[in-house]
Amino acid sequence: DSSSLRIASGIIMSASLSQGLDPGREYHVRVRAINDAGPGDWSDVAIGETQSQIPSSNAGIYVAPEKPGLPHTTNLRLAWTPPTDNGEPLRELNLRIIRDGSNMEVANLNLPGNSTEYMLQGDLSPGTEYVATLRGRNSLGWGWWSPPQTVSTRVAPPETPATPQLDLSSSIDGELGALHLSWFPPPNGGAPVATYELCLVPHLDSEDETACDAAAGGTIIHPVDACAGGCLLESGAISQVVEGVEYTVRLRAVNIAGTSPWSSPTAPLRAGVAPAPDPPTLQLFNATTASLTIGWSAPALGVLLDRALALRAAVRWQLRMEDSSGQSSIQEFWRIAGQESVTWTATPLRHNSSYLFAIRAQSRDGHER
Repeated sequence: DSSSLRIASGIIMSASLSQGLDPGREYHVRVRAINDAGPGDWSDVAIGETQSQIPSSNAGIYVAPEKPGLPHTTNLRLAWTPPTDNGEPLRELNLRIIRDGSNMEVANLNLPGNSTEYMLQGDLSPGTEYVATLRGRNSLGWGWWSPPQTVSTRVAPPETPATPQLDLSSSIDGELGALHLSWFPPPNGGAPVATYELCLVPHLDSEDETACDAAAGGTIIHPVDACAGGCLLESGAISQVVEGVEYTVRLRAVNIAGTSPWSSPTAPLRAGVAPAPDPPTLQLFNATTASLTIGWSAPALGVLLDRALALRAAVRWQLRMEDSSGQSSIQEFWRIAGQESVTWTATPLRHNSSYLFAIRAQSRDGHER
């Protein structure tokens, strides 16, 4: 490239070329004079060189195409046009990546000066935005950071959920025809879980890994809407079970990127009428001349995998007290959250008298014994 500069005449001629020149480059300069008769011949060449500077901040970062086996869900292949070296070769590049919306640094890498891409492997979250900047170093030092560039990983299907659990807050009852289950949401792959799918397979086919995908031979696929806004515990009920059939249950989650793998199967669960809970064993805790204190254990309810415990959980008790004359009264007790035992004091009573106590337990669905 060449350019010309017109200057006024004088005894000593001088000019300054300060625009459009690159740092650290050699330039050839010639001069010629011009009068009313026209321009004269060009002078011999004079050689000048501009001063070198630190690298520019004009690097451009972008996401390069994926490589086989390294999807841009937890990996990211970044490429760039390098910063201008400004007269001294680039010796080193510094790539910095932070998670967008925070100052959490994901990577701060020193790379060879001639590198043009880098693969971040396995350290990123699906469906997440990151901010990348790049700077170069030459013999004069580090240049300025390039403008921040937002880069994003792709959304992935949810991860495999944990095995769903029998929910003791509800029963398994063939009269209602429902299995009630709960589960913890899996990592969602960067996009909200839209629905879950519960797969019930007759127990004899539970070892068939393809039963849920084939949806044949008695297999039931039941969609369940995800909790709006996200929940610490999800739950669902399936109302298509056949009374008396034992099922194993698997779970998978669905988002806009696809479906997760199926979870491991539960222990076999039978859809049938819930048996009455076992009555507890009564204990005499204290006796005075005018009172008797009676109690029994009440194991705390929770999410259990033991089907027998789930079916026989009592939520209410009736305690009958009868005196020696045959007169009786009944006291009713409801389960209290967090309670592990129940005690009751009968007072006032006649001294030196005998009393008979009996108790029966009732499940949530009204079965009692």
